[in-house]
Amino acid sequence: MWKNITFGQIRSLLTGLGFQELRGPKGSDLKHAESDTIFLFRPYRDTDPIKPAEVYHVRQMLDARGLLDADAFDDLLTKARA
Repeated sequence: MWKNITFGQIRSLLTGLGFQELRGPKGSDLKHAESDTIFLFRPYRDTDPIKPAEVYHVRQMLDARGLLDADAFDDLLTKARA
C-alpha cells in the first residue's frame, strides 16, 4: 500500500500539519511542539523512497496524537502520488 512513497511526500505532509524541520548531517528531525511529536529520519533526499514501516509509523503516530486520522493520511498520500 505504501510502496514508492518518497521522503519528500512525507516531509510535505508533515510540514503542512505544522511540523518544523531541522536538517543535519545525520538526517532530518520533524517536530510538532504542540503535540510533543517528533519523527527522526536518516539522511534522505526528497526523491528517495522510504520504507513502508516508516510510513506506517508516521500514520499511526499522527492518528494516535489526533493530528490526522489514518484514512485522511491515506487519502493525502494517494493524492500526492497522482
